[in-house]
Amino acid sequence: MWRALRETYRDAWRFAAGVPIVVAAVIALEAAQHLAEWITGMYVSLENAKAAENSLPRTIFGVAKVGLLMILGYWVPRFIFGGGSRKLALAADPVAVRKSSISAKPLW
Repeated sequence: MWRALRETYRDAWRFAAGVPIVVAAVIALEAAQHLAEWITGMYVSLENAKAAENSLPRTIFGVAKVGLLMILGYWVPRFIFGGGSRKLALAADPVAVRKSSISAKPLW
């Protein structure tokens, strides 16, 4: 168990070092979301938090952050199993893209 945990953290740090702009983008979106919460007064009181929970800026930054995290679920394994190759990790794989778009079901 400890070995697997060490390998997981090692690979995460390797990805962060190999593709720092992507990791910085996630951190920046998280910070922007918190800044939007702070500006709307979300941290002042429970009543303000409830009133600001659906604010547009907070939602926009949150959706962008989650979208990027979902893309990371595709890039990180490609980076790890590609031997740490940034080029391989970020390259668009036509077969994977086609299969994911074919199997995707409409939301409505």
